[in-house]
Amino acid sequence: MRLAAALCCVAMAASLQPQTVPLHKLLSTCIDAAARGCDRIRRVQESGATDATLKIAGDAKSALTAADLAAQAAVVGALSKAWPGLTIVGEEDEAALDEDHELDKPLDDALLDWECTTSVDLSKARIFVDPLDGTREFVEGRLDAVQCLVGVAVGDAPVCGAVGLPFPADGGPPRVIYATSRGSVGPSDAPRALKRDSETLLVIAGDGSDAAQAAGVEAFPGADFAVRGAAGNKLKSVAEGEADVAILHCKTSAWDTCAPSAAILAAGGRVTDYFGAPLSYTGAVGNTLGVIASSARASKAHDAACATLRRDARALAVLERYGIRGSSHAADIARDLTGAPLAVATVAEAAGVAASTYQAPEAEAFRGALSAGCRLRVADTSVFLKRVKMRELPAAVKKATAQPQKLRRDVASFRVEAAFLSSDAAKGLAAIGVQVPTVLSATVDTPTDDPLDAASLLFLRDFSPDDGYRQSNLLAGDDLRATLKALARFHAHFSEAARRPRPDEKWRCGGHWQPAYQNAEQFESAVEAAWPRLLDNFRSVLEASPATRDLDLESIGGRVQRAAVAAGREAHPFAHDDCTDVEEWRTLIHGDLKAANVLVRGDDVALLDFQYVGDGLAATDLAHFLTASVAGSELLSEDGSLLDGALVDLYLAEFATLRDIDGDAFKQQFEVAVVDKARFVFSYLWPRIDASPAELERGSKIWNRNSYNKDINAATWLVARTSKALDAIS
Repeated sequence: MRLAAALCCVAMAASLQPQTVPLHKLLSTCIDAAARGCDRIRRVQESGATDATLKIAGDAKSALTAADLAAQAAVVGALSKAWPGLTIVGEEDEAALDEDHELDKPLDDALLDWECTTSVDLSKARIFVDPLDGTREFVEGRLDAVQCLVGVAVGDAPVCGAVGLPFPADGGPPRVIYATSRGSVGPSDAPRALKRDSETLLVIAGDGSDAAQAAGVEAFPGADFAVRGAAGNKLKSVAEGEADVAILHCKTSAWDTCAPSAAILAAGGRVTDYFGAPLSYTGAVGNTLGVIASSARASKAHDAACATLRRDARALAVLERYGIRGSSHAADIARDLTGAPLAVATVAEAAGVAASTYQAPEAEAFRGALSAGCRLRVADTSVFLKRVKMRELPAAVKKATAQPQKLRRDVASFRVEAAFLSSDAAKGLAAIGVQVPTVLSATVDTPTDDPLDAASLLFLRDFSPDDGYRQSNLLAGDDLRATLKALARFHAHFSEAARRPRPDEKWRCGGHWQPAYQNAEQFESAVEAAWPRLLDNFRSVLEASPATRDLDLESIGGRVQRAAVAAGREAHPFAHDDCTDVEEWRTLIHGDLKAANVLVRGDDVALLDFQYVGDGLAATDLAHFLTASVAGSELLSEDGSLLDGALVDLYLAEFATLRDIDGDAFKQQFEVAVVDKARFVFSYLWPRIDASPAELERGSKIWNRNSYNKDINAATWLVARTSKALDAIS
């Protein structure tokens, strides 16, 4: 059914009792409701009363029949009685709910033979009902495309759905396909479409002439193509593996997509708009930016297609209703927290200008594992947007199950960053020639009950290439030296001797690689376990390099492992209460300074990304910076000499212009910090990508790829430098 149809929203005045219900019970009632809808549809079809009226004159897709209304009455009526107060959004008008004696029969909440530990907060849930999806197909007799859709969304995301098939393709009785977005599709004994054997992807779409939809189809070059009717039918085909990709036009709605999307997600697939953003179920019900659904095997093609559409004029034309124009647009990032495209007025207000449009050039956007950002060009200026919405990020969803403590840490880090960049402490850095982004506008929501609901939107002062700022994959030459000086001034400014004000919210101990934030295995066995594999990968390079060929390479993993606990405690002392012996060394450290977080314009340096700012040792921050950010040519000479000593001396000389420092004590702290950083790299960062010379070479060509994995000479330096540091602290 079409968006032009009336919206039926049943929201009873009664309070929700109970506030939370087991997911399997809620899904069971949706299955029963969908089955009742299927029964009503079949009754109408058997009666022959399939005449249709058009809700939009001349548009066959806006057809409305008695079956639509009867199914709506059965489904919405039964669900509203089962869950008083729960918001139910249906496509058709409310129809004779109180006149139907069949509504006296309660929906069955025990249809499923399995239980789910997940509960649903009914105050945050909405049920989306399309009582008869495929009315045109129903009228034209293509009955196997007809469905009755009942989906449940909590917040932005679909959590479960029931897809009723009143006329299954095999000619059997009505049945219901159901799924939770994190569970399996059922029923297990239902006839299933055969999985495609062809390596060529099959893309399906409707028969309309929509230009944006045509662009979506063309964004999958080399794929086979077929026309299918009805939105839910297309999405079901992807969920069951009959097709790899389904493309829907820009006039579908949440009731078309919610239920089958749960089945697609359960099967490992994805559902986004044309530009790669997940569909939102908290705002307006219309999918006005189109829909692309894909199976698990089409994931990479899905990403590539969305990237293409962010540069396709036909697809970008759908953004013009929002006042957005341009030849490319990072449309998946330039969104508010409801998922809607950023309003021109919002961007203009953040920039402090008057404007009628803005652009977010795709070439000036980044997409990280836990955040995304883009430059917003408006009038004759620009601002930078940093956007986080945890539930939209696969890495965050994975952490919620595998590493929930790390997810909570990540959520807190965004709150810390916003607090720091808004603080008087940050504003005082300009006086010493260190630039940081000013917060122009901020929305930060970090709930304590479910970290996946965390979201933030920061509009920041921009350091644009138009103003001469440049960013490097790895730092070298004048850019490196300017950054070292800026880091030294930052540390000196916040040193204990300076007594500078610190932000109200920061980490007690800065730095994301500190022991408290890592798995215990890193300090027990992970380094020693990973080292033989890493050494095999790097052996030919390490045995050929003058810096490492005479070292006892076999023993390095074990030596780092045995030193890991002590080095971690010494490198991050302010995580502990008994740190009085190093109190004079306390300063504020950046906590994640790598090349991607540095912008340089001559001697002017801007530091970005303060998610892990907190108290720490300057030497620890410096060791991280050199390991993560510096080109190998600056760390290791052709004859194998270690060059980092000159960089440390440059840092110390700049620090001394503002504060006194004991250089020898600092260098000893630096040795400990190198060993601590090696623990993190050898046990986690390198094993995660099975690091090798070939892998580092590949990583060097990928912008914003983890900086530890880009440069074989820097990797060789780290091995050699770790051996030297172990000798120094033993």
